[in-house]
Parts: sequence; structure tokens; C-alpha cells
Amino acid sequence: MTDQQFEWRQDSDGAVHFVLQGAPFSLMDVTVHSFDYENPQWPEITDRLRSIPEVSSWLRDHKCFLSPEEIYITGQPPKPWRKFSVHARNLPLSSILDQIAAESNTYYWRAAQITGPDRCDVTIQWWL
Repeated sequence: MTDQQFEWRQDSDGAVHFVLQGAPFSLMDVTVHSFDYENPQWPEITDRLRSIPEVSSWLRDHKCFLSPEEIYITGQPPKPWRKFSVHARNLPLSSILDQIAAESNTYYWRAAQITGPDRCDVTIQWWL
């Protein structure tokens, strides 16, 4: 039995993305022209993601806010991520998040846009 609320697709890199039907989240499809990060760590990754010009423009254009407290790892207190590098060229933001999750051994992430009458909040969460 399948849940009709969700659509899913598997990318060529093996990542599986689930999307709530009728609730597109265009930030995940924003093409990032260049993103380099040596030894990314949580929670500093939030500032780096927010500072990507294409992400920053999307947030501004949609009057949304990505707060530093909204990217976190649930479960055990986070341990420093192992050393790795991210070098992305002309990829959607979702692919960059996939790469970070795989390399940091957090395995999966969740992103949501919550829009109310007076504000728009974007959350990205990492899970162990």
C-alpha cells in the first residue's frame, strides 16, 4: 500500500527524495553554480548554506528566513563530522544536501517551508 500524499523519485546517485504532493518546495531545485566547503561541520553549515548566492536570493525573493537554529541533528548530541570536502558545480541544492548527508554519515535530511500570514520559515534537519 502506498501513501498517496507523497511522490518520490530516485536520483542517479541513489538518493531517494520524497515530496508532499501539492506542496512544491522550489528552494530544493535551485541550481547552485558553485559551492566549495572544506571540512564542513554542524552547526556552521547553516551559515554556509544561507550564504550561497542562489539560496540567499531565493530566500530574499520568497521573503523566507533560514535561522541558524533550524539545522540540527536529532538523537544523540552531535559529534564532529569526519573530515570531508564538498565541491559542487551547477547542482540543485537538494543534491548538495544529499552529498553532505552521505559524507557526514547523517544519512538523511528533511527540509520544509512553513508559510504563514506574516512570515516564511525554512527548516533543514539532519538525522543520524
